[in-house]
Amino acid sequence: MFKRQNGVNGCHRPAAGRSTVHGLPAKGPVTGALILSVVAVTGTVGLSAAGASAATDGTVFVANFGGAGASGMGATGSVTSYGSGATGNAPALRTIAAKINAPQGVAFDHSGHLWVANSNTNTLFEYTKSELAKASPTPLVTISSNSSGSLSGPGGLAFDRSGNLWVANTSVSTVVEYSHSQLAKSGAPTPEVTIS
Repeated sequence: MFKRQNGVNGCHRPAAGRSTVHGLPAKGPVTGALILSVVAVTGTVGLSAAGASAATDGTVFVANFGGAGASGMGATGSVTSYGSGATGNAPALRTIAAKINAPQGVAFDHSGHLWVANSNTNTLFEYTKSELAKASPTPLVTISSNSSGSLSGPGGLAFDRSGNLWVANTSVSTVVEYSHSQLAKSGAPTPEVTIS
């Protein structure tokens, strides 16, 4: 979806003072921070094991790695959603910022729940569809790194047809797989698979 730009794979580094999200200019100053990391669209995911497409509304969720906060100081990032077909200066539907820290990846599971990879805290958050409708959603599940560093700068996220989550660790150059059952509750499970 994204071309390699400025030496950062899958990311867009905006010119100083501006950022864009598929043509959506960001409001406020941007001070050289990496802004856009990954986009997840509800209309492109949600395949069940049987291959049936889940009913979706096409809302776009964007991981904002960081940027200038209201005071001009570096923020810890957020996840912002835009309505289907948003263009130009379209307003965001909502922004999730509480507890999120430098998100690099977002993906939807087969139930339509949003998963966020927080690279600075080495955690994964799961937000249910009902929580995403709230002004200040709370994660249902938090997956943390185990003692051997299973999550280290988690970035790219992808679900396979069995509902297992694959995570690309940008700090240690590994890919790990968490089984569907490991994602059912919060904790620090040892991945089923680690590729280094």
